[in-house]
Amino acid sequence: MQLSSFPVLRPVWFFVFLLIVILSFICVIVRAARREMRLSARLIEQMEATRQAQNESIAFAKASHDIRASLACISAFIEMCYHEAAPMTELAKNLEQMDNCAKDLLGLLNSILDKSKIEAGKMVLEEEEFDLAQLLEDVVDMFHPVAMKKNVDVVLDLFDGSMLKHSIVKGDRGKLKRILSNLLSNAVKFTPEGHITVRAWAQEPNSEDHTIHTTNQKAQKKRLSSWFFGKGEGWCKDDEGVNRLQRKPNSMEFVFEVNDTGKGIPKEKWNSVFENYVQVQETAQGEGGTGLGLGIVQSLVRLMGGDIKIVEKEIEKTGTCFRFNMLFAVSGGILVSPHKLMNEEGAEKGSKNIFGPEADLSLPCRSSYEGLSLAILLIGGTERRRVSKSYMERLGIKVWAGREWIKLPSILRKAKRYLDLSCHSSSGESDMSQNADSLSESASNNSSSDQDQIQPFDSRFLLLVVDLSFGPIMELIRVVLEFRRGIQNTNTASCKVVWLDKPSAHYRRILEEEPDLDLSNDVIISRPFHGTRLIEVIKLLPEFKGSSAVRNRTGKMKKIAVGDDDSSSGSIREEGPDEVRLLSGKKVLVVEDVLVLQRLAKWTCLSLGASVDVCEDGDEAVSIVSSKLRELRKLADGASFSSSALPYDFILMDCEMPIVNGYDATRRIRQEELEYNVRIPIIAVSAHSEGPEVKMAFEVGMDSYIQKPLEKDRLVEVLQEMNIT
Repeated sequence: MQLSSFPVLRPVWFFVFLLIVILSFICVIVRAARREMRLSARLIEQMEATRQAQNESIAFAKASHDIRASLACISAFIEMCYHEAAPMTELAKNLEQMDNCAKDLLGLLNSILDKSKIEAGKMVLEEEEFDLAQLLEDVVDMFHPVAMKKNVDVVLDLFDGSMLKHSIVKGDRGKLKRILSNLLSNAVKFTPEGHITVRAWAQEPNSEDHTIHTTNQKAQKKRLSSWFFGKGEGWCKDDEGVNRLQRKPNSMEFVFEVNDTGKGIPKEKWNSVFENYVQVQETAQGEGGTGLGLGIVQSLVRLMGGDIKIVEKEIEKTGTCFRFNMLFAVSGGILVSPHKLMNEEGAEKGSKNIFGPEADLSLPCRSSYEGLSLAILLIGGTERRRVSKSYMERLGIKVWAGREWIKLPSILRKAKRYLDLSCHSSSGESDMSQNADSLSESASNNSSSDQDQIQPFDSRFLLLVVDLSFGPIMELIRVVLEFRRGIQNTNTASCKVVWLDKPSAHYRRILEEEPDLDLSNDVIISRPFHGTRLIEVIKLLPEFKGSSAVRNRTGKMKKIAVGDDDSSSGSIREEGPDEVRLLSGKKVLVVEDVLVLQRLAKWTCLSLGASVDVCEDGDEAVSIVSSKLRELRKLADGASFSSSALPYDFILMDCEMPIVNGYDATRRIRQEELEYNVRIPIIAVSAHSEGPEVKMAFEVGMDSYIQKPLEKDRLVEVLQEMNIT
């Protein structure tokens, strides 16, 4: 039966169909509207969350700055009071403890801030060119005095010297320093006795030896937050996405080790120590801490394209060895190979000298000197003695290392006999090696076969490196000086003595004030004997262009990096007068809104001999500089004036201030200077240690950067870099 047979039903079906269409359309519209409303609500929620997050970030940044500023104020008061307190008093000890507590608070704050940045994915790498070897030495030197209070030695091991060949690199200097500092801080904390060794070397990125696996960087960035807060899944358990460091043009892989002789970490807990808020109870009891350190270290290492692990040590050895790697672009070129250093004619003459590093950035090329040099190391610390001896032997230097003070006279007699026999018998070396029961003798073959063009006196050179803590100081000095007089009077050999002092022991004062001691041609080192100081001592040897140093008859004692200053330069320099008033005659403008920090900056500059003007905001600073420049132009009758007549020798500019901040003030000052064709050095002072604030300081025209609180040593270091002192 067809629908046409019922004409009455056709309008009904049509109406039903139309109703269904309308209802369907309404449902679609309603559903779309609901979905749109849900999406709009989610978008509004997301925008609100973003706005809240931005407000949170701004508030957190401001709060962190205020906390840093408050800690800087506390440190400032402590610093000023400490210099007023009598030394070695109860008050001085209390102030020192307070300063340590303030530094601990600052370290905790930095850890929390780093954790927050990594969690939010806002931790960025800031690439700059820097000296990797110098950074490593600076960090080791920074922790050395702290560890020595526990009688723990911190030693820098240059290993094979390969890192020195590629020392100038491009990368994030600040984060690498933070990684090393965290590892060393832990090592010092958990090592009650013994030593801590920091070792580093460079290798080709595709090298099979010592290569540490690292995760794929794309996957790493996505999973960085989960690694940081995870349960250890990120540590060598997931083999997917794990690749070796990829070779990049003009790059080298650098491997670092921090090896201590402390309590050690049980092997079953090697993975968990890299989690946040986790501490090993067996080693952390009584030491405190939050457990954030190693978690941050692992995250930073991976952010920089490397990885970190704990290396298994030999069964009889205690402690923990952390090893991590990084890839840096190398700025410096490859230096001359050792085979080109033998002589200009290229005749190698079958030499079997051992050149560990082919050459390095600090050590001069080995000359064609064919005499006999012998180095005797009388160093108390076992690890420092081993590291120094090993590095010198890699350069082809014959080294004897004394272990016991009681055998010192015997060691020196055997050394004299060895030098005497070397003049008459080519077997002198083997004869003496059989009898040197108290010495650790090298295996290098440095025999003298051609002495036609070298005088006998100059062909034998003895380098004595004497640690003043090796034995009773006056008896030690007497024995060494008698030995030196003996070989010089008999023309047995040329002799150079290097004394290793400890700043806290004040041995140098005894050496300088004792009238009967003839030390006019000696060298004193008052800082750890490694790195640049070790290289400078090696330069005293004739084969490393040091023959001219042997004949020093100026009557002035030389020193290498003497004192407790923070300078890491290892160059030999003449001893000068006390450098207390470095800024005598200098004019300084301090721009700081916080009264306490203002007082600290003023006090620091005044203590260095400068005259100081103070203002509280950037607008006032611009007005003062502008008026001073106008006055100077009037005095010069409109002519240009020299830089020596600048209104200020430098300006200490706080970056964050009310009214006009330091960045805007610097821009306006630089604009004003264009009219007068001058430039006043401006040093940024801020509570921030890194990040966009530091970058902006240089972008607006500031010349250097100092983190609060302003420390005298750091200020002097910056001024010396800027050639202002």
